[in-house]
Amino acid sequence: MSIATADETAVARPQSHAQTPQASDSERESRQWTLKGLAPETVEVTRDAARRSGMKLNSFVSLALERAASEVTSGKASKPAEPEPDDLHAIKEELAKIRAQGEHLESTINSISAILLKLCAEKL
Repeated sequence: MSIATADETAVARPQSHAQTPQASDSERESRQWTLKGLAPETVEVTRDAARRSGMKLNSFVSLALERAASEVTSGKASKPAEPEPDDLHAIKEELAKIRAQGEHLESTINSISAILLKLCAEKL
């Protein structure tokens, strides 16, 4: 299994395009897969976790995927926690502050540009 990063949505597909209906279980298990679109941090953490556990990357990822799939199919998987309303309010306030700072910076840049243009015109 190879893991790559990209700006695309995560996709898993076999590298071997030959899909034979008579493929044995061992042949299906040994096909190579590529995962694209993973965040670089996810790839690095996964590689590190596999190394620390003493497992090869492909074995580590296969086991993690198998466990996750088993939890989902058995109904034991937990959904990610949704932000609390207070958290959302705090996030909105921070965004408003950042927007205001951006507007202030834009205004400052425009003022400096006008001053520079005036100075350049005076020198000509």
